[in-house]
Amino acid sequence: MRQRWLELMLVICVVAMATILIKRPRVESPPPATPFPRLTPGWSASPGSPFEGQEDYWKAEGQRGFQNVLRLKIPESTPVSVERGRKLAEASCTPCHGPLLAGNGHFGKTLDPPPGDLTRPEAYKYGHRERAVYRSTFYGIEGTGMAPYENPFTIQQTWDLVHYVRSLQKPEHL
Repeated sequence: MRQRWLELMLVICVVAMATILIKRPRVESPPPATPFPRLTPGWSASPGSPFEGQEDYWKAEGQRGFQNVLRLKIPESTPVSVERGRKLAEASCTPCHGPLLAGNGHFGKTLDPPPGDLTRPEAYKYGHRERAVYRSTFYGIEGTGMAPYENPFTIQQTWDLVHYVRSLQKPEHL
């Protein structure tokens, strides 16, 4: 009899706890803080600022590789790096983006959405500066034909390609 009474009390306690948990209001946790300010069009980081070179990188927040790319140091663009990037682009990018990376490659015509014109910053979904181009190249762009190139390219090769792409961007748009 006593064991039955204990079992009944246990069931009552479990039901009471479940009722409390179900009726308890849920508290939504705030979104994680961004490591840089929310930016507005036309904003530019001052030279030497920790945000220099990533004025439009915030557009990729929440995308694969976002935090990893923030930790990378942007290597200096040199003529040698740009030339290595050009060779990589000829071999890997031109089928979709075209010979001058203007979005008019043979295979690109079959993609939906079509590849962007990499010479025009406004064509970039997640930003046109160094970090943004690196992230889009290395990790790809979900929902598009832009596949990730993290396996065939090393980190240095990806930076070389970034420097080449940036060298093609029209000066009035930089």
